[in-house]
Amino acid sequence: IGIICFIILLSLVIAYFVKIDMTIDAEGILEPAEYVQIHVPESGILKQMYIQSGDSVIAGQPLAKLDSVQLQNSLLKVLDKIKLNKNKLYEIQKKILYNKKLNTNLLRKAEAQLTKAKASFRDKLTNFFITPNVDSIYNNYKIGTNIILDYSMSDIIIAKSEIENIKLEINKLQLKNYELYELQIKLNELYIEKKILKEKLNNIIIKAPITGIVLTENITDMKNKYFNKGAFLLTISKNNNWNAVLFVNERYIHEIKKNNHVKIELNALQSTENFKLYDAKVVSLALEKNKFKDKYSHYLGLYRVTTRILKNQKNNLNFNKLKYGYKVKGKIIINSGKIFDILVRYIGEKF
Repeated sequence: IGIICFIILLSLVIAYFVKIDMTIDAEGILEPAEYVQIHVPESGILKQMYIQSGDSVIAGQPLAKLDSVQLQNSLLKVLDKIKLNKNKLYEIQKKILYNKKLNTNLLRKAEAQLTKAKASFRDKLTNFFITPNVDSIYNNYKIGTNIILDYSMSDIIIAKSEIENIKLEINKLQLKNYELYELQIKLNELYIEKKILKEKLNNIIIKAPITGIVLTENITDMKNKYFNKGAFLLTISKNNNWNAVLFVNERYIHEIKKNNHVKIELNALQSTENFKLYDAKVVSLALEKNKFKDKYSHYLGLYRVTTRILKNQKNNLNFNKLKYGYKVKGKIIINSGKIFDILVRYIGEKF
């Protein structure tokens, strides 16, 4: 009886003074808290890769060089447009030059015909007047006054009309200069576009949008392969924040709350460092079971619990050593305190 009483008393002392953690064990993988997926900006062949998997990169650093088929096609189209517009410009310039000479000759001819018609009119007048005032008679002459003079007057009117028509053609030809001006503007725009496309073709460099670590494997195998515009190329993670993504059974998910403390075991580092559990906290809980058949294929039907590994002196963890996909184990602390207090809370929740 004394031994039994001692054991009971010892148990009560332990229950009252000893602290324990109630945990849920889980497994999962390590992944960066922040990462950027880089996609190909233009369709083409990947000519150069300047980085390898696991390399640390800084924002703006060249990652790869692309030989873009789409840009080449765009350049060919621009070159065809330039050729077409240059031919059109040359054709219009030649037509303007030709029509200028033609109109000049026609104008001379029409002016000569007018001179001839006026001379004929003057000659006819001498048959009626000794010293006729030609200009006065010409300006005031009415058609139908004299049949002989009517013939001469009609020749003058025809010659004048011809001169007016030729002058209209000369003025119309001036409009071609506006067409030339518009073509020249279009050509200048095409030359600028051509220059830009050539610069892009000579310098299609895919650059890192953030400072971090290259996660994608087998990068060197991508060289000389064709990629469509928008195709996934690689992933870069920020190396200052890491998540341990754990998976738990539905029987336990309701007991886990956001900001619960977690102890993380990094299997990959245990062989090179002393065994250690790293501090983390729950940052999010999935609302439904995992259905991913690629990224988390080993954990189908379980609930995802995302935990953030904390940066503190206690952890003393070199984040640069971490890699995407490392297997981890976690102990999610759902309750912590003295055994007696935990029992009291448990009994209170149950009853």
